[in-house]
Amino acid sequence: MGYDGLAERGHVDDYWVAYGSTAQDPYMTGGWTQHEHADCTADFMGTNQYAWGATDGATIFFGYTDGSPLYDYTGGEPDYRDGCHGMRLFAESRGYVVNQNFTQYILGYEGNVQGFSYEDFQGEIDAGRPVMIQVMGHSMMGFGYDTGTNKIYIHDTWDHSDHEMTWGGWYYDPSLIHYAVTVIRHVGHVVTAIIDEISPNPQQVG
Repeated sequence: MGYDGLAERGHVDDYWVAYGSTAQDPYMTGGWTQHEHADCTADFMGTNQYAWGATDGATIFFGYTDGSPLYDYTGGEPDYRDGCHGMRLFAESRGYVVNQNFTQYILGYEGNVQGFSYEDFQGEIDAGRPVMIQVMGHSMMGFGYDTGTNKIYIHDTWDHSDHEMTWGGWYYDPSLIHYAVTVIRHVGHVVTAIIDEISPNPQQVG
């Protein structure tokens, strides 16, 4: 509230205590009604939100460890919100139809043979669809590639600059190993939205 013309409480006011905090959110302890989810993608993704099982600074993503894609997971609700499902909800709130959204381990991670490949990433970028890059403990947006070096180009929420890393390698620190992607495929702005719900039994991956 008070930033960028926001005249009422927003995401930080309602959900943020301190990095890594497991305490109840301020709207809970303060006794006020949380803001309506509208313009903030993190609202829909469950980021920082105690009610969705997330610590401050965290978003939860689920996936299958065998490398197969997990589509639009809602099986953790009402205890946990999958960040990939939340991205779909945000896109639909803006009037887009989402054809597919999924999180998938990358090919070869922990020996899997059916993961998302570098060629798959190139196909998404060539189709005009950025891909969320999942490294251990962090998510970034992949927007380009260099086939000659296996590099990918990314936007990182830690700053406002472009960065690069090797596909399947690590980013910034050796502990931030690239292990998965999150993909959302949508079509143009429309009035109605379609939600496809499934009930698998995956493992929380981040």
